[in-house]
Amino acid sequence: MQFEKYRQPVFWKNKSEDPAFKSWISQLKAEFDVCKQKPAPFVSYTKRRFFYETGNRSAMEVPYFEKRSFLAVSALLALLFPESKEYIDALHDLLWDVCEEYNWILPAHTASPIARDKYVDLFCTETGAALSEICWYLGDRIDPDVRALVKANLEEKLFKPFAENTYPWEKMKMNWTAVCISQMAIAMLFSEPSLFEENIPRFNRAMECFMEGFPEDGSCLEGLGYWQYGFGRFVYYADALSKYTEGKTDLFDDPKVKRVAEFAPKCCIHGGEVTFSDAMPRVLITEDLAQYIHDKLEAPLLPEEYRTFGGRWMERLRALLYARPNRKAAPLVLEDHYFKEGGQLIINKKGYSLALKAGFNDEPHNHNDVGHFIISADEGQLLCDIGSATYTLQYFRADTRYTDYLCNSSEGHSVPVIDGCFQKPGREYAGTLEYRGGCSAEIEMAGAYGLEQLKGLKRAFRWTDESVTVTDVYEGSFKTAVERFVSLVKPCYENGVLSIGRLSAKAPGCSISERTHRPHAGAPEGKDIKVYLIDVPLKPGEKRFEITFTIKDKA
Repeated sequence: MQFEKYRQPVFWKNKSEDPAFKSWISQLKAEFDVCKQKPAPFVSYTKRRFFYETGNRSAMEVPYFEKRSFLAVSALLALLFPESKEYIDALHDLLWDVCEEYNWILPAHTASPIARDKYVDLFCTETGAALSEICWYLGDRIDPDVRALVKANLEEKLFKPFAENTYPWEKMKMNWTAVCISQMAIAMLFSEPSLFEENIPRFNRAMECFMEGFPEDGSCLEGLGYWQYGFGRFVYYADALSKYTEGKTDLFDDPKVKRVAEFAPKCCIHGGEVTFSDAMPRVLITEDLAQYIHDKLEAPLLPEEYRTFGGRWMERLRALLYARPNRKAAPLVLEDHYFKEGGQLIINKKGYSLALKAGFNDEPHNHNDVGHFIISADEGQLLCDIGSATYTLQYFRADTRYTDYLCNSSEGHSVPVIDGCFQKPGREYAGTLEYRGGCSAEIEMAGAYGLEQLKGLKRAFRWTDESVTVTDVYEGSFKTAVERFVSLVKPCYENGVLSIGRLSAKAPGCSISERTHRPHAGAPEGKDIKVYLIDVPLKPGEKRFEITFTIKDKA
């Protein structure tokens, strides 16, 4: 198997002595020193039960992910420094501890704390893939008893359920398919290669389904964060399959894969990235993926400010295998990108970026955001998409997702509020984006509201080097319409002029309200941030609204 060269002690010795890797290795050592000073993370029954009682995921997930982070750090340091007893001892204890967990499934993905005989989720497979790879790479340095325990756990918690069940996520056109399949496949490849061989047709069918979820233009409807998670795991599987078959089966040969690989560079804008759907405030791409798709698929290499070493075993291992720290990239050329099938348009001018969103209100990790837009400058998003909130049980429930969470409702997006109503969730509530090049685009968005009294709503955008003009034309017998704009930057309103950082606009009758939002930042709960809702009401009987946002030059 072509992975064998990465298993040799000399490979890791060279890495440990290469000055280029000093920054990443120092980071690993610093994290290990912090982890060893704290009590061992303990995933208890009551922490699991707490989720079912409250919907809060953090109580259980924080120690769950902390343990796996410590496991990854210990394993990598044990590979890099085989002479250190401290690292290998910590690794043995963590492997044992993870295997003693009743199951590896997150409570958010099961109906009961004791479910484990049939179901397999994202993090069950991730845990299995990590344990399988760790034992393979370290080989006989892992005690026989621990290797046997890992093998038994993989059989019980992954391989047997997979053999006896077919899962809904095998046919989902979103990240779950690629993540679960890739990690299951890698767990098998490094523990039971015959099982990997046997299941290749099943793996490939699922990956074909996953790729069908991307429009032909290569855009990701789930947002950039889930592009990294889902497509990144697709890349891991495609790489493993190619190496296993010695290049005879190469999923990278599909031209669509290259278009999908280019999505992340195309999402880079002034001050960060496009954050539509369930995204973090900043979406940094892991070094392993950014550098791999550049080398393999010729996607533009993201500059360092868009990249991160990552935090999980699979990401960090592959960074050490395939990437180099501080790798310089050519300055990223911010160009315009029209994702016709995906319903998105990104315009990059010299001093700012404009991103438009159409689509439909049932996309994976959907927000009700048809007609929404972002204006971003070098200091970040001025009119923003606030991304995702801290994940809870209620966050993914149909009856609470769009009522209890500002970031999911159109209430928290820069779109009108009509007769006090927000957009409705569902595939039928949609809009169309039309762009023929030049400096204008239009979104028909009335269909996103599902209101009989609203017969039409066309939102037109025109832009210059210094400004963006938004014009809304309404049709129908509605009584009230309020134009809403959303920002994380505190606005100022004086003498009829609205100012948001370097952005300004005349906005007669403007009012500003303040809400709080707790972003999703992985397993730990984040801190509340302020969201500013800027409302400009139409006068009774008005059917047309126009506002021009001017971007001032830097002082």
